[in-house]
Amino acid sequence: MNTALPADSLVPSGYLQHLLEAIPTAVIHLEAIRDDRNQLIDFNVYYSNTAGATIIGNHKPEAIIGKRWTALSATNSRNSALYARYTSVFDTGEPIQFEQRLGVDGDERWFEVSAAPYAGGVLVTFTNITARKQAEQNEQQKLMAQSQADRLQAVINAVQISIHLIRPLQDKDGEITDFAFTAVNPAFADTYTKVAPSALLGQAVSQWFPGYREEGLFGLYRQVYISGQPERFDIHYTNDGFNIWVDAKVSRLGDEILVTHTDYTALKQAELEIQLQNERLKFVTDSALTAIGLYSIIRDPDTHEVVDLRYELINGRAEQMTQRKADELIGHTMRQVFPGIERTGIWSKYKQLAETGEPLRYHNHYNYDGYDLWYEVQGVRKGELVVLSFLDITELKLAQEYNQQQAREFQQVLDNALTAISHFTAVRDESGQVIDFIYQSFNHTSEQFTGLKAEDIVGKRMLELFPGVRTSGVFDRWVQLMETGETMRFQDKYQFDGFDFWFDTQAVKWEEGFIQSYIDITPIKQAELAQQKQAELLNTVLDATLTSIACYETVRDETGRIVDFRFILANHIALEGLNMTTDELYGKTLCEVNPLLCNSPVFQQYVTVVETGQSTTMERPVQGRWYFVSVVKFGDGILTSSVDITENHNYRQQIEAANVELVRSNENLESFAYVASHDLQEPLRKIESFGDLLMNQYAHALDQPGVDMIGRMQAAAQRMSALIRDLLSYSRITTQKWAFQPHDLNLLIADVLGDLETTIQEKQAQIDVGELPTVMGDGRQLRQLFQNLLSNALKFVKTSETADPAIPQISVSACQVARESLPEAVAKSLVSTGAFSLRESQPCWAISVTDNGIGFAQSYAERIFGTFQRLHGRNQYPGTGIGLAIVKKVVENHGGVVTAQSQPEQGATFTVYLPAMT
Repeated sequence: MNTALPADSLVPSGYLQHLLEAIPTAVIHLEAIRDDRNQLIDFNVYYSNTAGATIIGNHKPEAIIGKRWTALSATNSRNSALYARYTSVFDTGEPIQFEQRLGVDGDERWFEVSAAPYAGGVLVTFTNITARKQAEQNEQQKLMAQSQADRLQAVINAVQISIHLIRPLQDKDGEITDFAFTAVNPAFADTYTKVAPSALLGQAVSQWFPGYREEGLFGLYRQVYISGQPERFDIHYTNDGFNIWVDAKVSRLGDEILVTHTDYTALKQAELEIQLQNERLKFVTDSALTAIGLYSIIRDPDTHEVVDLRYELINGRAEQMTQRKADELIGHTMRQVFPGIERTGIWSKYKQLAETGEPLRYHNHYNYDGYDLWYEVQGVRKGELVVLSFLDITELKLAQEYNQQQAREFQQVLDNALTAISHFTAVRDESGQVIDFIYQSFNHTSEQFTGLKAEDIVGKRMLELFPGVRTSGVFDRWVQLMETGETMRFQDKYQFDGFDFWFDTQAVKWEEGFIQSYIDITPIKQAELAQQKQAELLNTVLDATLTSIACYETVRDETGRIVDFRFILANHIALEGLNMTTDELYGKTLCEVNPLLCNSPVFQQYVTVVETGQSTTMERPVQGRWYFVSVVKFGDGILTSSVDITENHNYRQQIEAANVELVRSNENLESFAYVASHDLQEPLRKIESFGDLLMNQYAHALDQPGVDMIGRMQAAAQRMSALIRDLLSYSRITTQKWAFQPHDLNLLIADVLGDLETTIQEKQAQIDVGELPTVMGDGRQLRQLFQNLLSNALKFVKTSETADPAIPQISVSACQVARESLPEAVAKSLVSTGAFSLRESQPCWAISVTDNGIGFAQSYAERIFGTFQRLHGRNQYPGTGIGLAIVKKVVENHGGVVTAQSQPEQGATFTVYLPAMT
């Protein structure tokens, strides 16, 4: 509320002037002085009565009026406590009252000082309480005449702070085992034991408070006794039937421990209640149908002109309305985020609100920055903050386009301020009873609400103008306000004297009357009705869904531990599953409905969700069926939703059993292949050995056909041996898994080329190796992978025009490929291998080996990776047909994919896709 008034209105009238001069109370009105940055730098004495001037040190008011406050005396300097208090009143708008000792005419006097914000400054009154203070001092001197011990005991017994002395109890080894009471004041005994203080003396602390060890108090007392260092701490004591918050101090006094503490349970509970109320308020704000924003005013540092508004806070509806998250707006300015506001004219309204403080209500059509909507904005200013609320009225505007003239007239009404303020003085009869009220002031917004002008209202009686206030019961409320003096706030609907609207009003007593402010909350009430319809719609949706939904509140024991959950909501499916009605279910606890859940792992999971706030899901059997259950925290309870997944669960078990059998079968096959290939090596070695003996010792005794047959037998044995070795290698790749480590492919390819050096030189091969990456993998398998690819490139060489083998030209290159840039078939294969099942955005390396060999038809691109698959006879190109099968197996072991691209006589390109290191 703006308390600034015209300067003329601040000068007391003649009657008031005489009245102020006649009273002994000093009255001083200080007017705020601001610098060019609008900062408070001092106060100007705007008015003072003679008593006020005397306090300053001058008996004539005119000698100090117009002077700066800080220049009048050292007591009033900027560093003084008085100046700091007046500044605080001006900044916060909160009145204060305190006692102050001042020197007046050479004497030290005590004053009761009251300071309150008034008319752009501070109104200060000083009431002389020196006589009272002297009486208090005399009383104190009388008390000091008593003995020190009596006074101390009286104080201890009188204070509401709990005080007790305890001494340590020690065993035969000198170890402290407990503490015993040696002195206890009534506040402690009455509050915590309900016995006389004398009944506690000599008693062990643990006898009365067994839980003080568990709470850590025994250890703390012991530490203070041993170290001699005092301790002050806060504790939430939940043992021995208590649930209290205590501010305690523990000090050692000789051979005893002094314990003092203040119970601030009520304050703590109030804080928790305020916290809960804040959470509820945030919930209500975020659930409101209007978008709400809090803004700080940004001013030009030189001119103090309002130049922008900065977002400080927005509710959930504002996020929806702007289609932006709170963190995208908070900290930014309105003109930065929505530059279009200057073109619509609404910015001038916001600026006027920020500069004048006049409440804003306005309809605006915003079709800039990607938006096209009508909204109703309401705004108020408090200090350097502005609150704007926005209601999307696009549909309403579209429906009213046929009557634009009426809409413009209605827009003018909405432009007016929202808060009406009136000041009344009471009219009493001879017995002192309030019989009416007289209007003393009637602001512009009140004119807007009533349609009456201030000059027709001020000075007239309330019941004369609005007789309906007596019929409605509002008049009786004002009378009660005058009798009790308690601030009053309420909401009501007024349907008298030609009015019909909802209002929210607050009134405070002021001298011999009261000040009332009220706003029209009809739209809010209409919104509440709409919200009620939304709740009914939600209940309909809950009953229509196939998911079982239930809501529970916690049931706690006296220590605050969760011991059960009570049903407060269940939809139709949940009620059917429990075979109960709402009347039968609501109010019952979970353990009453399903005793088997008590203290079960499922129950403990429910408790954990409430205590940690972390949601959870689970699958659990109920009465022969399986359900997928989701549990989330809801207030001081939980909300569960359950879906019947019995068929899915049974099917998954069948798949898991089949997978286990498949793994076992594969392991048996791999073991068999390994053992079989290993055991076949011995007879082959004997065949080769006997063949060598026949050739070396008996070749001269054989004819040529016999020698040829021995040679063919040895060649067959060698092919068989090579085949078994390749089969053994393939088996080892499948059965032997090694931990993956980073491997630089540049070094690995260099080693492979070193092993193939003889073949490379014989065929004069030209091999170009580009920059290669480092990948995670098994070094031996990766080496075998690239050795097989390079060996094939050197082996399958086409014939030149002169029938000589052509010179092999081989290149090895690599490039990184983003997930979305992979060929579709490769991407699907990578997903099936599990390489991208968790991180689909992970890139991979494409490593290509390209040659100019004989190539092959693209239709064989898949077949060549099969075991024992050959496209050429052994006489043309030797080999077992397992090399590329090993390549594919190694790539799959590394979560990758290998592809082949070729045409006959056009060479071939083998590309290995491996996950990139992250």
